[in-house]
Amino acid sequence: MLTALRGACPPEWSLLVTGALCQGNGVDPNIDPDIVAGVGTFALLIGALIYLATLALSLWIGYLIMKAAVRNALREHTLWLESRRGPLR
Repeated sequence: MLTALRGACPPEWSLLVTGALCQGNGVDPNIDPDIVAGVGTFALLIGALIYLATLALSLWIGYLIMKAAVRNALREHTLWLESRRGPLR
């Protein structure tokens, strides 16, 4: 895309962007590479935290669903046993 912009930039763009894109090198001299690296690291950290939080939430919800299923199954089994043999206590 940058090759398509070479020589096709209007003069006002070269004033706004200091001519970096119109010259074809594709690098804005006003952006510090250390800041971009810091933003990338921060985005990676936030993404990892969101991933781990989603994983923990899904495991917790699965645990609650299994706990409720086991509790209901034990209750139904106890009722079935009591109907066959009488009260268990």
